[in-house]
Amino acid sequence: MKNWKGLRFWTNNGFDKIIGIFGDKKYSETTFSIIGLQKELN
Repeated sequence: MKNWKGLRFWTNNGFDKIIGIFGDKKYSETTFSIIGLQKELN
């Protein structure tokens, strides 16, 4: 994870269920990953 501010923003807005993690398996300056989050609507 490189974007902790972004992750905090989405989890603070109710997106708290991880639906997938996609991207490169190794961490480096040139690799990336995406965490898919989901929010339950009431």
